[in-house]
Amino acid sequence: MSEAPVAASVYYDWARTFSYNADVTMVITARDRGKTFGIRAAALDDYFKSELRFVEVVRHKNELSGVMSGYFDKLAMLDRFSTYEFKTEGRYGYVRPVAEDGETPAPWSVCCYFVALTEAQNAKKRTYVRVRKIIYDEALIEPGTYLRYLPREWQTLANVVDTVTRETGTGDGVRPHLYMLGNACDLMNPFFSVWGIDSIPPYGYSWHAGKKVLLHYEDPHACVLNRAETTLAGRMASGTDEGRTALSNEFVTAAADDIGDKPQDARFWLGLVYMGESYGVWIDWDEGFYYVNRKVPSDARIVYSLTRRDNTANRLIARRASPTMRTLASAHYDRILRFDTIATREGFLDALSVFGIA
Repeated sequence: MSEAPVAASVYYDWARTFSYNADVTMVITARDRGKTFGIRAAALDDYFKSELRFVEVVRHKNELSGVMSGYFDKLAMLDRFSTYEFKTEGRYGYVRPVAEDGETPAPWSVCCYFVALTEAQNAKKRTYVRVRKIIYDEALIEPGTYLRYLPREWQTLANVVDTVTRETGTGDGVRPHLYMLGNACDLMNPFFSVWGIDSIPPYGYSWHAGKKVLLHYEDPHACVLNRAETTLAGRMASGTDEGRTALSNEFVTAAADDIGDKPQDARFWLGLVYMGESYGVWIDWDEGFYYVNRKVPSDARIVYSLTRRDNTANRLIARRASPTMRTLASAHYDRILRFDTIATREGFLDALSVFGIA
C-alpha cells in the first residue's frame, strides 16, 4: 500500500494513522516530527473524554525514572490541559483539576501506567483498568548505541500487552491498540523478523503479518525538515550512516554476514537452553563455520542448561558449559558464527552474556 509523497505538516499526522484502526501500528519517521508528543496528547484526550487509560512501555527498568521524570511537563502546556495538574509516582501517572484559591484539591486519579519489559513478571501483580493505547517509544534501536534488543522481545511485549489489557477483555467494550515508535534504523530487528519483513519497506502505509500489523514508514522528503543545515547535530551527522537514519529516515542495512541458514551437511554439535529457549549449534567442517538455530535433535546427547529454571536431570549443569561458551564467543568475535534469524542471534548473544563474554 505504498503511496506517492505528499506535502506534510512539520508535525506527524496521528489522526490519519488512527483512522486505520490497526491492532498493532509501527510508525517510523525522522526525528523531531512530534510523534511521541502527539500520541501522548491523544492518549490523554482519551482519558478526559472517556476515562480510558494508557500504558507507556520501556525496554529496561533503568529507563523508567528518566521517562517518568517530567513526563507531563510539555503536555500540561497545551491549552486543553492547562486546567489540570499532573504527577508520576510509583509506576503510575496521575491527574486532577487545578484547585481554585482556597479550595481543597481534588483526589488524584490514575490516567496511565508505566511498565518495563524487563519487569514483565512484576507487572502482573498490578491491576490495569480500561487501557486503550499502549505506547512503546524507541522500539527500534539505532545503530552505534550500546543497547541490544531483549531475548524474545516481541514475545515479551506480547505478554505485557496481555497483562495490561486483561481487564479490558471482560466485556467493558475497550479495544486496545499497540503503537510502536522509532526512527529508521537497522533492517535486522526482531520485529521485522517476526512479521516477515526482510527488505526495506516502501514509503507510506503497508499491512503485514496477515493485516495484523500496520507499518507507516514516512517519506522524509514530504516533511518540512532541514535539520542537516539548520542544526549543529544535523551538520555533525551529515554524510554518515547515523545521519541518514536520524535526518533522512533511511534504513541502515547492517552487514548481515552473520545471518544465514546452515548447510545441509553441517553436523550437530551441541544444544543450549536459556530462559526457556533451545538453541542448536552446528558445525560446517568444510567451510569452518558454526551455525546456530532453534533446532535441537530429539536424540541430542549434549544439551547444556544455562539457567536454573531450565535444568532437568538429562541436562548438564551450566558451569560445565563455560569452556564451550568461550569457544563460541571466540567464534563470534572471529566472525565465523552464523545465526538463522536476528531473533536467534539476540537471544544467543544474551546467553553468552551469562558468562560475561558477549
